[in-house]
Amino acid sequence: MAERAKPRRPTRKQVKEKTVAVVRTTSPRMQMWMSGQLKPEDLTDEEVARGRLMDQDGHFRGRPPSMIPRELAMAFRSESQRRLMAWFQEMVPDAQRAYKEMLNSRHLQPGDAARLRAAEAVFERVIGKVGQETHIVVDKGRSFEDVTADVVMDLDMDEIEGEVIE
Repeated sequence: MAERAKPRRPTRKQVKEKTVAVVRTTSPRMQMWMSGQLKPEDLTDEEVARGRLMDQDGHFRGRPPSMIPRELAMAFRSESQRRLMAWFQEMVPDAQRAYKEMLNSRHLQPGDAARLRAAEAVFERVIGKVGQETHIVVDKGRSFEDVTADVVMDLDMDEIEGEVIE
C-alpha cells in the first residue's frame, strides 16, 4: 500500500498572501473589526442576536459565513451576556416594588404568584441564589463539644509551628 505524503505546511509568504486575500474579500465591517475600530459595544442588538456582522448599509445579505474569527464569536457571546445582565439589572427596582406590594398586602391577587416568581428570578440572576441551609444531625446523648471534637483535629502548637515533637 502506498503511503500518503504528509501535507506540507504553508510558508509565511503563503499565509500572508492568503490573509491579505481574505481581508480584501471581507466586508468593510469585518475589516473594521479586524483592525480594532469596531468594538463589541458598537454592535447592534440584531448583530449580537444573529452572531454575524451586517453590511455597511445595515442589511444582512447572502448566506451567513461558515466560519468567523474566534475572537468575534467570543465577543458576540460575552456581549450578549453583558446586555442580558444589564436588562435584568434594570428590572431590579420593579421587582423590589412588586415584592414589597405583595409583602404589605393582606390579600393576594390571582396573578401575584407569577409576579412573585418573576421577582425572584430577577433577584436570582442579579444578586444570586439564596444559599441552601445545611442540617447537621447529631447523635442523641452527644454534646456539641463531642461533635466538634470529631470535626476539628487536635493539633499541638508545636506541629502547627512546624516542629513535630514525638
